[in-house]
Amino acid sequence: MLEVEYTDEGHYNGSTMSERRNTLACCFDPTSPRLTAFDIHEWIHSQLQVSEHSVLTIQIDGTRRQVFIKFTDFHFVQDILNATNGETVYKHTTGEISPVKLMVAGMGPRRIRLANLPPELNNTTIRMALSHYGDVQSIQDETWAKHYRYIVSNGVRIVMMTLKKHIPSHIVIDGNRALTSYDGQPQTCYGCGDTEHMYHVCPKRRAAKTTALAPVDHTWANIVAATITSVDVPSPSNGANMDTDLEHRQWRRLGPLTPAMDEASSHLSL
Repeated sequence: MLEVEYTDEGHYNGSTMSERRNTLACCFDPTSPRLTAFDIHEWIHSQLQVSEHSVLTIQIDGTRRQVFIKFTDFHFVQDILNATNGETVYKHTTGEISPVKLMVAGMGPRRIRLANLPPELNNTTIRMALSHYGDVQSIQDETWAKHYRYIVSNGVRIVMMTLKKHIPSHIVIDGNRALTSYDGQPQTCYGCGDTEHMYHVCPKRRAAKTTALAPVDHTWANIVAATITSVDVPSPSNGANMDTDLEHRQWRRLGPLTPAMDEASSHLSL
């Protein structure tokens, strides 16, 4: 079991990491010959066939042998991954060919915190639900720290997995709505799962309100039907009434969400 340390106010003493968006990570073979910044720019143009107008930033991490290409839109990242299947090469002037792995920046090994699930829900079911987002290595119960009276599970599952795509901040597992959090996770709308907005400004929510407020014929049948159907519906959190986006932001502060940010690299070559 894993222990978690909280402050007296119930907040975790940790830092958060800014998330990369619309960014392709190019991971070069660490044993391959070194490359100059000019080599990398020309390789991006010729091998990946990236047009100048689609690129916002090219960042070179020489220590980790990685190049991050930030695009104006995510569909450019997706097009490259679809065309290459996540693998390509660099052809050196010596004739040597080095493999290069391509992936969405922010993916890879992650420590996922999973809350709001009943302890009766077995790990096999959780593993199957999360397999849509990557490969699950382990699932453990998080426990209260030793200075608390009861050293028992706090109800949070810690999942170690390798992400292939981002997990929404809210997912349903076996009929239970769970809260998820991990390093680099984009905040997602509770209503539709989109990363571009929160629930209070969700277009689908507004569309539903507009439809509900649309004028109707005030016939006796419509009045009776409206009276029957106008019943308060509890929000989908095991009967709890909550503003779910606010709840998730508050919950994210309660646990060990992220390690310290990796130190920035100033290397301009691989």
